[in-house]
Amino acid sequence: MAIGASGSSSRSRWKPYWAEERIRGPYSKGDPASVIQNTIVDLPTCARSKTIKKAKKVFRYLKARLQPASALPFFWHVGTPNFGDDINPALFNAALSKPVRLQTRRDRPHFLGMGSILDRANSASTVLGSGFLAPPVAGSLNPEKCVAVRGELSLAGIAQTEGVLLGDPMVLLSLVIPFRTQPDGPVGFVLHISEVSHARRLKIPGVKIIDPSDAPWRVI
Repeated sequence: MAIGASGSSSRSRWKPYWAEERIRGPYSKGDPASVIQNTIVDLPTCARSKTIKKAKKVFRYLKARLQPASALPFFWHVGTPNFGDDINPALFNAALSKPVRLQTRRDRPHFLGMGSILDRANSASTVLGSGFLAPPVAGSLNPEKCVAVRGELSLAGIAQTEGVLLGDPMVLLSLVIPFRTQPDGPVGFVLHISEVSHARRLKIPGVKIIDPSDAPWRVI
């Protein structure tokens, strides 16, 4: 059974962060990734691949930073394209009906979003479902406020645990974005980004390979 998505938040008066936007100007007919690729086609293959990846990262970083000053300040990891990190602005924008921006000055009040970034929490952080990448030192972190962490192992690293919820905020996705099911459709298979190319070459009948490095709305 494959899961799809349709529609957008009617409550938002601004264009949702996760909406696919077109670049204006001489490349108005192409999406951002295509524009980036078309500008560096003359590079050697290896250099071109690395340059495209770096350019995409810069584009995603700037898109996250260049939001209105009134947008909610969030911190999440911006690195290799990865659904688990990149979904942060998309989900919180839809759930809260407010724009979200990347806050790089973590000495200022900010929300700590999804991903294995709980070790980045500090006295200015409000934690909203983050987790640890490695086992934490018990009670080692004391953020400004902790609403939720990813699970019990992550909870062990928080000094003040009373009232802290357990669970990844992604469980809220179906509440803010309408879904439809296709009982007779292919089975969606989400792999680690390092395994996608190999899985596609297998061409398994009845299986749809979902690439977590795609744009969040495309993955959903």
